[in-house]
Amino acid sequence: MVFAALPLAAWGADLAFEIPAVPVSLNLAGQPVTITITGNVSGTPEQPLHLNLRADLVDLQSHMTPLLQAELNQSNRCGERISVERATLVPAAPADA
Repeated sequence: MVFAALPLAAWGADLAFEIPAVPVSLNLAGQPVTITITGNVSGTPEQPLHLNLRADLVDLQSHMTPLLQAELNQSNRCGERISVERATLVPAAPADA
């Protein structure tokens, strides 16, 4: 992309544009999961470019229990038994950059 190689100052104006939603399909442990990525890019001649990406994890959340069950459930004949009954994703505060 030619525009990426040009310094932002050469444009002489603020830059801001949205990155449209892009669905990304994955196969995790036999489970089809779609994560939708959106975002934006912004910057000014005086400041560096800022990239902000967002991921919609709703489909991953709906498959979380079977994904973990496939990886963690076990029933040893003479040992411990592990059974994942329910799994959820919980949002956490963003990590400090």
